[in-house]
Amino acid sequence: LTSAVNSPTAALAAALEERLKAAREREYVSKFSGDIAKLDAELSALKTTYSALKEKLNKLKPGSKCPTCSVTLTDELYTCAAADIASELHKVIDSANGLTETRKEMLETEQKAKQTFDRFKKDDTEKLSAELDELRRTGDDSPEIMQREIEEIDMLLSRGLLSDEEFSELESEERNLAELEAQIKKLREYSVDAQITALNEQAASFENNKR
Repeated sequence: LTSAVNSPTAALAAALEERLKAAREREYVSKFSGDIAKLDAELSALKTTYSALKEKLNKLKPGSKCPTCSVTLTDELYTCAAADIASELHKVIDSANGLTETRKEMLETEQKAKQTFDRFKKDDTEKLSAELDELRRTGDDSPEIMQREIEEIDMLLSRGLLSDEEFSELESEERNLAELEAQIKKLREYSVDAQITALNEQAASFENNKR
């Protein structure tokens, strides 16, 4: 009994059982949840800026007083002020559209990554189960057959149980993730916070000029 428990077959079966348990319990970890949350916050900030500019534009009327500086708006001043605010509104909209598109790409890549993970997890558990069943079935085979099967299982385990096609697909997904991460980095270099600050400064400058 002791020799059976300590045999290479029993040891390998125990290792396979442990890997099978780990494969079944493996959970997907999002790569973009943090970035998506940041984009949501930036989009919310842009929405607030847009609403403020829109309200300011709606309050502008020829002959009325500027809500900020109390200067009476002539027709010419009103036209100039309305054009400037409309221009800022378009900039905010363009920024929001860019962020929305990036967020959409993130979600699509995230979904593909999750689907790939789920498929690999399913394949892993099925392969491990099959190898474990085969190992138990051939436990009494000759040492040569056992050695060959052990080597085959070791090879599969060392490769994460992925076929050549699955390896290629995984590499493709990793390249897509890298490209999207580069895009996010570029977007961060010209942050929305900086754009919002610039817009506010331009609006303040406009109000000061009217005085």
